[in-house]
Amino acid sequence: AGTSAPRTVTVAKEAAWTPAELPALALWLDGADLDGDGAAEGLAEGGQAGGVVSAWADKSGSGRSVAQAALANRPTLSLDGVGGVPAVFFDGNDMLTGAPGIFATSDLITVAIVATFEDTTSRQALFNFAPEGGCCNYFWIEQNTWGTAGSLYGFYASNTSMDSSAPTSAGPKLFTLIADTRAGNPIITNTAYHVDGALASLSIRSGQGAYLGFGSNTSFTIGAGYTMHHGQIAEIVVANTLASTAERQRLEGYLAHKWGLAGSLPAGHPWKAVAP
Repeated sequence: AGTSAPRTVTVAKEAAWTPAELPALALWLDGADLDGDGAAEGLAEGGQAGGVVSAWADKSGSGRSVAQAALANRPTLSLDGVGGVPAVFFDGNDMLTGAPGIFATSDLITVAIVATFEDTTSRQALFNFAPEGGCCNYFWIEQNTWGTAGSLYGFYASNTSMDSSAPTSAGPKLFTLIADTRAGNPIITNTAYHVDGALASLSIRSGQGAYLGFGSNTSFTIGAGYTMHHGQIAEIVVANTLASTAERQRLEGYLAHKWGLAGSLPAGHPWKAVAP
């Protein structure tokens, strides 16, 4: 009997998961890729002179890149950043703004942010769904709502201040917020707030309202709300959808392994040991 030539079988390796696979992706800012070209270019990233960040490209394809015209209010690129990966440093006087607004198409929202804090007691806004200082019909992810004793992570929504059960620290920390913000929806029952992949309970600050409900906004702000952020922001991902549990966990796994936070994910998280 004749013999046949050996066959070579090629097994395709599945590509690593990225936020590009999230449905309704609305914003993707990656501190390790300021110009969004996929190449690591150090202080020359996106042509930033001396590491000063004048613009941060949106990798979502939605055209929501952020920028700052005033030199005094531009953040800087920190090469050793978060987990040894470059990230954007805000000194408490810096901010970046973008348009169009995030609520232009949907009142369903998923937000994930990786950040550090130089000050763990003052109120600091990381990401505001409104212009700088914008109030009351929008919300922002922040540390220590209203700067009270106890220093808890939280967010501000529709003129309502929300504290989580998670105490503040210098970080880095991974925040995931999933909210149905359509008018008339109670905050407590329509918001899931995770810190480092663990669900944090929420409480409405005394004297505050109980509902979300937002109008569309025309712009948004990175590093500022009523107050300014002092620390690094490594990555921000926003989608106009309520992420499923599997989608949220993939997003957390991607961010945690990229920014050195895998050890902070809770036991039993499906992506604690390996990136998605």
